[in-house]
Amino acid sequence: MLLELSGIGAKDKLKRLDIPLVSYQEAVGENLKNHVMSMFPVPLNPHPGLEGISPGFKGLAFARLDQEEQNRLCNQSWEAPMKRLRSFS
Repeated sequence: MLLELSGIGAKDKLKRLDIPLVSYQEAVGENLKNHVMSMFPVPLNPHPGLEGISPGFKGLAFARLDQEEQNRLCNQSWEAPMKRLRSFS
C-alpha cells in the first residue's frame, strides 16, 4: 500500500485513485500476505539450538522450536494474562 500511495504500482488502479504514476509495477499490491508476529518473553530450558545466541529479537531469528514446544510456550504465556482478564468479568 505504501508503494501504491507513492505512485508505484498498476497504472489503472493508481489512475482510479488519482495517484500520479511514478513507476509501472503490475505486481505491487497483489498477493499481499499479512505475517502476524507476537513476542512472548518466556523462560526456555537449555536447548542445543539456542547455544551461543544472545537473548533478544535478533536471537529469535535463529531459534526454531518444534510445533509441540511452540504450543506449550504459547499456552504457558497466555495463562496468567487470561486469568487476570477473567477476574475482571
